[in-house]
Amino acid sequence: MESLIQFYQEQYPIVVQQLNHGLDTRFAYHGLRHTLDVIEQSEQIGLAMQCSEEQIQILKIASLFHDLGFLHIRKGHEKASSDLFLSASEHKINDVQRQQISACILATTMPQSPQNLLEQIICDADLDYLGRNDFFEISQDLFHEMHACEEMSDQKTWDEIQVVFLDKHQFHTTFNQSRRNLQKQHHLKQIKERIKG
Repeated sequence: MESLIQFYQEQYPIVVQQLNHGLDTRFAYHGLRHTLDVIEQSEQIGLAMQCSEEQIQILKIASLFHDLGFLHIRKGHEKASSDLFLSASEHKINDVQRQQISACILATTMPQSPQNLLEQIICDADLDYLGRNDFFEISQDLFHEMHACEEMSDQKTWDEIQVVFLDKHQFHTTFNQSRRNLQKQHHLKQIKERIKG
């Protein structure tokens, strides 16, 4: 447990510095703000789901590293993020914990397919904004990033993709289902109305 806390405290300023200064300037969504949000939501959901202190620390470390791979690669960044974590954590925390954290990072790969509670929590934290009041602001940041990276052509196409995504998406934890589903459905309805014009 102490080694997890120590590792997080040691790595936090390093990762923050890297995300602040090392990311492609086109990344309006996948930046420090998103990483800090995922850390916060993972902790909130973890506490609500009665995780142990050790599990909370595992979630916080996984959240801190989960998008660090964007420093080097866009497609397949989750594997790169996991590799960066495994490299940084060698001889600092035990192998069981390292594998749990790596698995949590890899679980955020889309489409999500979490295999246990910790993976479910980080997946819900990663997409928590879908059911929040700041959804449209954050969604536009993602659109601008994808447009700048030539992965998305226009707003109408983005709206249509959002409808399909929101329609299929399911939160994994009972906590996020109860606190986010209603707002998420409201966002889906608003986008459908916007498409109709």
